[in-house]
Formats: sequence, C-alpha cells, structure tokens
Amino acid sequence: MPYLVINMERATQTATIRFPCPDCDKTYAGTGGLKQHMDLKHPTPDQKPKYQCQFCAKAHACSSNLNRHLLSCKSNPDRIPPSEGKFKCLECETGGVIKAFKQKGNLKNHIAKHHPELSWV
Repeated sequence: MPYLVINMERATQTATIRFPCPDCDKTYAGTGGLKQHMDLKHPTPDQKPKYQCQFCAKAHACSSNLNRHLLSCKSNPDRIPPSEGKFKCLECETGGVIKAFKQKGNLKNHIAKHHPELSWV
C-alpha cells in the first residue's frame, strides 16, 4: 500500500508517494522500481530471474545492469580487460601500466580508498 512522505524541511511542503516493499524496509517512487526489486530480491519459489548472466548466473533487475555486468564478468571470455577502461588513475603506475576502470564510480572508489588526499576530485 503506497503512503505519503511529507518533507517539512523546505519552505513549502512537498509530499511524495512511496511504495514500500512488503518484505523489507525499502521504498520506491514508482511501482516499476518496486516490481524490479521484488523480482530480484524476493522472487517467488517458481520464478526464474528475468535477466541472468550466462557465464556466472548472477541475476539482475534490468537488461542495462546485465549488459554492464557482462563487460566485466570474469567468466565472460569476451569481457573488456580492466587495463582498457577509459577512466584512468594517473597516480597508479606499476610496470608502466596505468590502472584503469570501466566505470567512473569505480575510479572514484579507488581514489577514495588508495589516494584519500585526492578524493576531493
């Protein structure tokens, strides 16, 4: 059952409808997000994942997540090697090889962990 969340911190009140998961504490702005969550995290016993990696059987909520996963799945013989990622850490260079990532978020996580003095970037 959807419910309203009222934001009192703003000068004008705003209300948004949230759709709660009946099995956990997650809420979603729309029924589509809730359905994806239910299919992935709380499938019925007879339900098979809609998007599943053919190499490692990892389940995904949508096709775009599966496609992103396939780029780096270690069991995929056609995956893009990490060294060919377009997001490069210019601080890391071992043996003439610059550490690279396929996703910007992974580079940000790497910098925060290994180069915290640069994490403002």
